[in-house]
Amino acid sequence: MAAVSLLHNHEMVNTFFYRVDSEGSGVPNDQGIAQAFETTVLDKLRAAQSVSVQYLRIESQLIYPGPATIRFERLVSSLGLINVPALPDAVAAVLRRKTGLAGRAYRGRIYLGGVAESLYNKAVGRFYPDLNNQLIAAAASLAMPLSNPTTGLNAVPIMYHAATPATATEPATSQRVTSIVAATFDEIPRTQRRRQLDRGR
Repeated sequence: MAAVSLLHNHEMVNTFFYRVDSEGSGVPNDQGIAQAFETTVLDKLRAAQSVSVQYLRIESQLIYPGPATIRFERLVSSLGLINVPALPDAVAAVLRRKTGLAGRAYRGRIYLGGVAESLYNKAVGRFYPDLNNQLIAAAASLAMPLSNPTTGLNAVPIMYHAATPATATEPATSQRVTSIVAATFDEIPRTQRRRQLDRGR
């Protein structure tokens, strides 16, 4: 699953992985998963972002067994919810995903661009408490399953490890996944080395 947005005309792409245990019924499967992602995760991310951020679409993609092609795009056209300018483009809040295992392969980060500038305390180099609550909710959403009791959809957030990952034409030959059990955030904003917001597709 990918959330595609714009910040000052720079495209940002954040990627999330899920293991689908039950696709459910009713709406087409990929559409149902994208809808659940929008309400479970995307709305929480928007609550921590400036109106300078404009979300464009959610992309749903099957990566195992593949081939790794985009199966569904949901156009969203929604803005961040904090009505103040954003921090500079290269500055982001860091949301950290954790599994029950040790090692770098079993944890990950999401760099959330477009955080509100006025909610950052330059004197101490940290976010104000008002924004901390929104970042807590944004981080918590990364460890929540995508579910819909009406349709029976259930998809569990994971870290994905592919020995030979799928391409646009070839399936993966093996896979290994680890469930995400918790997520936190850094109170200090970061920049990501080699980060280019207008690249990443």
